[in-house]
Amino acid sequence: MSSNIFIIHSCCIPVKGHRRSIIYDLNRNQYFYITNDLYDILVSFNGTSKKVVYKNFDSINYSLLDDYFKFLEGNEIIFYTKKDNEKLFPRLKVEWESPSIITNAIIDITQEIESDNFILVLSQLESLQCEAIQIREVGNGISSVHLKRLLDIISKSTITYVELFLHYRHQDDIEELSRIANVHNRIFNIYIYNSPKYSIESFKSRPYGNVLYIKDNLKNSGKIHDESMFFVNILLFNESHFFNNYYNRKIYIDENGNIKNSPEVDAIFGNIKQTLILDVIKDKKFNYLWDIKKDDIIICCNCEYRYMCVDSRIPKKDELKNIWFCENKCKYDPYICQWSK
Repeated sequence: MSSNIFIIHSCCIPVKGHRRSIIYDLNRNQYFYITNDLYDILVSFNGTSKKVVYKNFDSINYSLLDDYFKFLEGNEIIFYTKKDNEKLFPRLKVEWESPSIITNAIIDITQEIESDNFILVLSQLESLQCEAIQIREVGNGISSVHLKRLLDIISKSTITYVELFLHYRHQDDIEELSRIANVHNRIFNIYIYNSPKYSIESFKSRPYGNVLYIKDNLKNSGKIHDESMFFVNILLFNESHFFNNYYNRKIYIDENGNIKNSPEVDAIFGNIKQTLILDVIKDKKFNYLWDIKKDDIIICCNCEYRYMCVDSRIPKKDELKNIWFCENKCKYDPYICQWSK
């Protein structure tokens, strides 16, 4: 057995859950399930040789250790090098910062929305260095002509990432939606809600982005119901260690121009016609949700998905116990590793 040491690739970070663990692969944007025993081995023996690992276990466990290392090597989670080289491979530093005062916004639109009001919202978001917006069609909907007019306004802004949530229509067709996305290349995904079936179709003549037909109504479209709603990337992983990855630096403007934390929150902090977004986000009653990360919330703190799950449930505080919790039960139970239907 070689005396070379094994090192976990810096982009592969083990995260422990109550019953199982996950390796977050932040380069390949994927993840691997592992046992908590393997997690402990990786944390305890990273930077040592396989020989050292085997010496710490009885021979009855050697076959299992063989399987573990075969898995780690096959998925390129670890590599081998000389002991003298260990300092050449530092661990990834988990940190998050952004120049944006607001990083993302949700804007509800109807046929009645005026271009001037939309420009007013966008100009304020630009001044706060917001890069991503989600446009949601609500009420009786919006004509394609009016939608394209609003998208033209966005194309002249500094917004770089756009998602659309549109009503399902019988005439919805991938060709037309692809044409819209090709003209407005800041659109990354288009979600068609209240669809009779779930499906994903790629845009035509473009290498990125999808049209996602979802059965959920708009209210339920963001609720976590299975693993397909998880995202593994370095920005989300790092942000999730320090902030609530759903509420942090988010703003929501409803169809009446009311300013809120998100569609899930009832509290109104002003109206876009009279109130500056900058004044709203300075209010502690508004921004307190930003700092309540998954590690602060009971159950979530024991979940292996906590750094990839963008959960919109509102954290509440039990003042007597001094703990944060969510009233609505998550569909995933980390204590038994099962999803409810």
